[in-house]
Parts: sequence; C-alpha cells; structure tokens
Amino acid sequence: MINDAVPEDVGWVVLVEAGKVSRWEGQDDHAWHLATTRRADSRSAAEALAEQTAREYVPPEVDLSRGARAGRKVYRVPDGSWLVEVRGENNSRGLCRITVAALVYQETYRPAPQEPAAGVSWGLGV
Repeated sequence: MINDAVPEDVGWVVLVEAGKVSRWEGQDDHAWHLATTRRADSRSAAEALAEQTAREYVPPEVDLSRGARAGRKVYRVPDGSWLVEVRGENNSRGLCRITVAALVYQETYRPAPQEPAAGVSWGLGV
C-alpha cells in the first residue's frame, strides 16, 4: 500500500498551470506550463487560496481592457484540482489548472565545477 501521508514540515503551495489554446488541424489544443506558484501556511489555507485563484486568475493570453472583468467557467475536478476557462476581449481565451500541492523536496541549482584551463597546474604534484 502506498503511504501518501504528507510530513508535517512540508510547504503547502497552490500551483497555477496555464494552457495556451491553439488551433491545429482544425482542433483546439493546448500546452500546459507552470505559470505561478503561491505559498500557503497550511493545507486548509492552500485549499481556500486555490478556490480564490480559480475565481480570479487571468492567463496572460486573455485580453482585457482596464476595468473589464473576464468571463470564466470554473470546474472542480474529482482529483481536487480546478479547471478554469477564461474569456476576454476579441474572443481571447485561456485555460488554467489550479492544484493544491505539498512541496516535499527542493534543491537549488548548482553549476558544474569548472575544469581548469589547459596548462594550469592545481599544485597537486602531478
């Protein structure tokens, strides 16, 4: 059996994946990318933030003039995520998926060590 219990020291986040809709061979298609991540203090706070984000987030490809409010359809998916269709001016449309997640591991980028230039001695007696 899989143990899906989340350790208490994790960081709770809301992931917003945006999907740009495009037409390809007469079909609507989209590609998901991680648009933003928002931290929360607890799982319950992350759940509330996810719902608020589903009602307010506007993907960058949706055109809105100043003061305009986007149209949207918000769906709660059985896995607990939110799928949102957002519409703006000039028939612009965007999709986003909002998910509550536990950040269980994080590592910062470390560049590879640089190799010495040819002819440089490191003083190792070689």
